[in-house]
Amino acid sequence: MSKTSTEREDKLLGAMLAYEMRNKPTVSFRQLSKDLNFMERTKTWRDAWEALMQEKNFIEIAKSGGSMYTGPCQLTAKGKEYAATPEYLEYQKELNFVPQDNEAHQASLKKRFTNNHARSIFDLLLKHGSLSRKELATLLRCNDRSHGFSYGLKDLKGREIVEADESSSMKGALRLSDKAFMDPSDRPEEATAVEPKLLEEAQEAIQSKKKKKKMIPT
Repeated sequence: MSKTSTEREDKLLGAMLAYEMRNKPTVSFRQLSKDLNFMERTKTWRDAWEALMQEKNFIEIAKSGGSMYTGPCQLTAKGKEYAATPEYLEYQKELNFVPQDNEAHQASLKKRFTNNHARSIFDLLLKHGSLSRKELATLLRCNDRSHGFSYGLKDLKGREIVEADESSSMKGALRLSDKAFMDPSDRPEEATAVEPKLLEEAQEAIQSKKKKKKMIPT
């Protein structure tokens, strides 16, 4: 087995142990793919998952008849025993970093995001409090239906870090959820309003980019 394969197995096992230590003994491969920032259908990661389950018997499906990829899984007694070795506990210590303040907590969250669009969306919502999908895309100077932007926003929603802002009168307003803060009370009381001029300039830049694309000979 290659070193890379072993590293994937260690990361998966370590992530499962992290859930165990937070009194959440079950987690799906799908959720781990989000936590560890890899595509759920990537063959090398699936191979590592299968090796842990079928070859090493370190993990098992938690519910009879459940899916090994989308259903809840848990560490076996053998898996817990392996994870309790001094070497693995040292590895787990690094993986289970506990942030001491909001800045460290948010930096830790952002490391797991799918792409830079997700990180930029997070930063904009942290600064401005509540924005629509269209406003977010405009400030990032991209189309709100573009793949990168859509995938980044979907990632944040899937992690339940971005949610609908029910307190806003603006239709489709989005904001960071309480998960973005160490404590809900840490949410900034006052957000920085987006200046209309900034939105106008960003929109003009988008239109200019579109015109340039049209001028390029095919």
